[in-house]
Amino acid sequence: MFVEFGRGRGAYVGLIGAEGFAGLPVLLQADPVPQRLVCEISGEALRMPAERFERLVRQTVELRNILLHYACIRLFEETHHLACMATHPAAPRVARWLLITRDRIGSNHLPVTHEFLAQLLGLRRPYVTGIVRELQQDGHITCERGRITIVDEAGLASTACEDYPQLRSMYEPIS
Repeated sequence: MFVEFGRGRGAYVGLIGAEGFAGLPVLLQADPVPQRLVCEISGEALRMPAERFERLVRQTVELRNILLHYACIRLFEETHHLACMATHPAAPRVARWLLITRDRIGSNHLPVTHEFLAQLLGLRRPYVTGIVRELQQDGHITCERGRITIVDEAGLASTACEDYPQLRSMYEPIS
């Protein structure tokens, strides 16, 4: 998810994969929020009118409980993301994002560019390129134009921010 501040400026605040949904404001009966959902990695998604979604949630206790559990996980993840952005060096943040993305799309082949990573993480592209080069030299990833492939998950995880294992384990029951 990308939150826009105006004039095309904004920041990445979260990632939704097959385990999630984008209707948290509807679930929580909140007014629409100024978020733009950007699909950067192709896949399939289902869409339904908000009124129908609200009706299903009201009628199905089990669905409501699962979605509220997901909302708690998202809140946890987004607060950790903010703390990560404020306190962790860039290389662990890049490694963390690559692993989280891998978890969401279910593939080690990530169709992302250095420019996209830079925008997501609030870094300059040349800096991201240097980090990616180091991760590649360490044998954690391979790189080709428009694609990063994770080849050593354990090694990449050892480089990532320390909250990654906890974030990953929180999603396991709903994945």
